[in-house]
Amino acid sequence: GHQYQSFSYDSGKSWTAPEPNCRFTTPDSPMRVKRLGNYVSAIYNPIGYNCLFPETERWGCPKRTPIVISVSKNDGKDLNDSSVSPANGGFGEIVKHTYLLEDDRTNSYCYPSALALRNGILISYYHSDGSNECLHAAKIIKIPYEEFD
Repeated sequence: GHQYQSFSYDSGKSWTAPEPNCRFTTPDSPMRVKRLGNYVSAIYNPIGYNCLFPETERWGCPKRTPIVISVSKNDGKDLNDSSVSPANGGFGEIVKHTYLLEDDRTNSYCYPSALALRNGILISYYHSDGSNECLHAAKIIKIPYEEFD
């Protein structure tokens, strides 16, 4: 129900114990974290609830819908606070920096990738394209950097 995080303070020689990042709830689909131009981005499927508190369910949608991108202009610092969750109202800061890519509840979206361009980013992902198969089709979209300003 969550992405996990670990930190290194010595250039990758050692790491902290993995712990859930409650801001990044997710189904069984990986999140893509990548530097894109001046931004650190996270592309993922928020599931609308904290798996430890299912009574906070928000959207009632398929497991891999919607797909969003969260962007940070300060090297990800405003995206990595794991002390907050949907259950305690902690989505305020991340929502300011999150943009909806797809939310058609008849489709599922997963396995994103991203590529930085001179004037924007390309994001690709699988989607079900109206079928019952999650990996039925692929889609590529372009987002200009000014969309995040």
